[in-house]
Amino acid sequence: MGILRKIIAALVFAGVVLSQTKVCGIAVFDNEELADWKLKKLIRTQEAPWYHKLVGKRPSFKPRQLEKDLKIIEDYYRSAGYLDVKVNANAHLEGDCAYINIFIEEGGRYTLKSAEIIGEVSPHISSAELLSRLDSKIGRPVDPKMLQADARKLRRFIQELGYPYATAEMSFEKADSTVDAKFAVDFGRYAYFGETTISGLALTVPPVVERELEIERGAPYDISKVTSSRESLYGTGLFSAVVIEPAEAANPETLDYNITLIERSPRWTGLSIGTGNDGVYDFVSQFGAEWGHRNLFGTGRELSLQLSSDWRLDTEQKRFSDIITSWSNLNNRIEFRYTEPYIFKRKIPVTLNPYYEPANSTKIPQYTIQLVGVNLSGSYKPTTQLSHTVYMVFEIAGIYDVIDPEAQEAIFENEGQYFTRSIGYSLVKDKRDNIFVPTEGGYTLAQTEMAGYFFGGDKHYTKLVLDFRRYISLRERYIIAMRAKSSVLGNWRKDEYVLIHDRFFMGGANSVRGWRERSIGPISSVGEPVGGKLSMLGNLELRAPLVWQLWGHLFMDAGNVWDHAEAFGIGDFRVGAGWGLAIITPVGPVRFDYGYQIANKSVSGPNSNWHLALMYSF
Repeated sequence: MGILRKIIAALVFAGVVLSQTKVCGIAVFDNEELADWKLKKLIRTQEAPWYHKLVGKRPSFKPRQLEKDLKIIEDYYRSAGYLDVKVNANAHLEGDCAYINIFIEEGGRYTLKSAEIIGEVSPHISSAELLSRLDSKIGRPVDPKMLQADARKLRRFIQELGYPYATAEMSFEKADSTVDAKFAVDFGRYAYFGETTISGLALTVPPVVERELEIERGAPYDISKVTSSRESLYGTGLFSAVVIEPAEAANPETLDYNITLIERSPRWTGLSIGTGNDGVYDFVSQFGAEWGHRNLFGTGRELSLQLSSDWRLDTEQKRFSDIITSWSNLNNRIEFRYTEPYIFKRKIPVTLNPYYEPANSTKIPQYTIQLVGVNLSGSYKPTTQLSHTVYMVFEIAGIYDVIDPEAQEAIFENEGQYFTRSIGYSLVKDKRDNIFVPTEGGYTLAQTEMAGYFFGGDKHYTKLVLDFRRYISLRERYIIAMRAKSSVLGNWRKDEYVLIHDRFFMGGANSVRGWRERSIGPISSVGEPVGGKLSMLGNLELRAPLVWQLWGHLFMDAGNVWDHAEAFGIGDFRVGAGWGLAIITPVGPVRFDYGYQIANKSVSGPNSNWHLALMYSF
């Protein structure tokens, strides 16, 4: 017992000593193919950042973490084709500092020479078609994990063809600097879907569940139908848990499924505080309250009442104390929403949305506006990345207290009330990897709207909006973000008046930085922005992480707003450039930008401006 106590005491003492040891340096040796900075970025054992060194703070040295880090580096090399790689390390202690040396024996790099299907293949498909499904490519560096993933992919693909008991195993052989991969497949027995048994329903009628299922009795087995059925049931918002599993049986020809559900409470109430941007103003906060029922009469229909109030933070004040107290009410809104999830037995949710916005004169300084209307919209999502929406709007705009003399005559031809009847369509394709901080992918929006004319009403125009965004990662650290956006309002009849709140505005944190909000474009005789019928915008931004959750970015913006399309001139573009910082939070980036006007500068006012906003502008 005495010896055991001494060993335990020694281990405790060593743990205390090592816990006090700090990482003062990391060096990598004998790595020829991969740079030091890339390898250091992979591991969790880190040198102290420069700002930690200034205050004498360094990360603690953890031997077990270093062991895990060596495995991470080894796996990274293997994924790049270095199958014989060996990674070792030692730590040299000086006082309370640990200097870590990492030694790498890279070995040779292997490429994939061939891939072969072994086993009896079903008459429904050829070996060549199975091989075409592989992500691993002949002539490229070998990644063992990708080969294993290819085996799983083959197994799932075969299961989608009606073979639920299929297997696929991968093996490979090394020869010099090449690898021959073999995939042993066994299709097993062909099968069909059988009965489905649903349990756990107390608030929902069974047809609501049945219409979400793609599992049809007598249809050939397809595992993707099981997966999509589960996703569809979760997508209804009615269930907190969905379990779909085959009934117990030994490889039957017909598979019966048990579906177990846990229902969510159908009623909800909530209070919310949100902050973001609305595309025109830099920093907007919304306060809201809502009540709703997501499962009326157990049918999956939804009804809700929402109250919201939007407030703008005036970031153009000189002193910070003035900024945080300079809030102005943009608009208030009361709305009902009723959603019918299925129309004509198709999953096309249709929403009826009556709304009321009381009179407000802050958002449009030229007049006070009050809105009453109803929006009817239907949406269809053929994939998770693509959505189509069609909408119709009937709206009455009451306009009072017109200040701008140029707008008075046109507005009061309709006695201060404008009836709008419009129809529109929008297509959205969103392939971003992250909506808050996108690093790869793209986003496309195409929207068209027509008001008046043969639909009737007092307002007549056609609108077209095109918005394209692209994100590219460089060296796994830098991100290039790009946006091109164009919006146009057209009139079939000459000299038709378009109300100011229907026009386009530009300037500020979310369009062309360096200019104040809404300051780009036509202005009235009293100096207020009145918007335009044509806007064009281009943005280019380089983003990169700095320290902790702090990111930096450099940007260049170009755009303008014209009174009408015929007034467009290529030399009219306002161009701004600058730098910014963003703190990445769970609700999105909090962004500070400083922009300089570098082309077509403002005649009056400062030629540079700072902006405070939430979320990246694109």
